[in-house]
Amino acid sequence: ELERSELTEKVSQLESEVAANAAKLRDFSDSEALCRRLEEQVASESELQESQRQGEKANFQEQQEAQQLLQVQQLEQKQKERDEELEAGAAEREAVWKTRLEESEQEFEIHSK
Repeated sequence: ELERSELTEKVSQLESEVAANAAKLRDFSDSEALCRRLEEQVASESELQESQRQGEKANFQEQQEAQQLLQVQQLEQKQKERDEELEAGAAEREAVWKTRLEESEQEFEIHSK
């Protein structure tokens, strides 16, 4: 009877240990699943951040290119205006020289007669 009581107590003790170990295993399994979810979330956030960085980089490059294009267009417009001013100035000088030449030719004809 004593042996039976000891065995019952031992079985009861082992059952308690098994239940405690099962609870620890469930906790570990839950923790492991939580870690996996956190790792997936961190990876997803990292991918999102990288995607945002790439998008920002592309936007920055597009802005830089647009700004450079605008600067080139402005410089081309200034150059065109300058060229037009130079051509107008050259035409004016040519007209003045032609007038002076004609006046000189007329004076020469008058004095040579």
